[in-house]
Amino acid sequence: SLVTGERRPSTWRLLNENPAVPHLLWLYFLIKFACELFVASCSIVTVYNFGWSTSSSGMYLAMVGLSVLPANALLGALTRRYDERELIYWTEGLSSLGLFLLIPFARRAAANSIWVAWLLASKYAVAGCLVFLATNMIEVLAMSTLSKLMPKRLAKGTFNSGLLATESGMLGRAVGDFAVTAAGSIGGLARLLPIACLPTVIVFVVTTLRSITLWTFLTDAEESESGEDDVEE
Repeated sequence: SLVTGERRPSTWRLLNENPAVPHLLWLYFLIKFACELFVASCSIVTVYNFGWSTSSSGMYLAMVGLSVLPANALLGALTRRYDERELIYWTEGLSSLGLFLLIPFARRAAANSIWVAWLLASKYAVAGCLVFLATNMIEVLAMSTLSKLMPKRLAKGTFNSGLLATESGMLGRAVGDFAVTAAGSIGGLARLLPIACLPTVIVFVVTTLRSITLWTFLTDAEESESGEDDVEE
């Protein structure tokens, strides 16, 4: 027998019921892209620009990875005092700043004085840590917000919410690896970071401005109503 009734809307139509949902999926793609951009290029950039050994680069990345634990603890404390939307804006800004600071302002640190070389290496180390931590914080905030906004009808089926988020992240990492390869092929090691990071910074700034315009959409309707009821009481 034929099942009659209303036809199930397409996945794309369900996603666009709230413009914040595709925006958060895009943001998830972007942070994975930026994080992969930093991680994939780190060993090459540090050896070429600062004369680090591969073991030093690996130790630096390990320390950056371990710093995620206290950073997430700090984020947990901040979410109890500030709106998640505000934290998303701030972490997007920090990611943009970190990506901009990754760009070297000298061809080779070894060709400068020891103090200049130390300053450039320190700037890169701080910028890389900022990118890694900020993008990981955005991931926590974006996924928390997305879980509240994702249409319930996307909880089942082939193209469900979990698959869409996972594929966005995987695609971001894949494109990030490709961007590092393409930037190195176009400009060589000396111009790898400027070519890869400058467009990413611009995209991050535009994405942050878009997040601000979606302020009212980046919250659950039920949560908004309960908040209004609390104010009336």
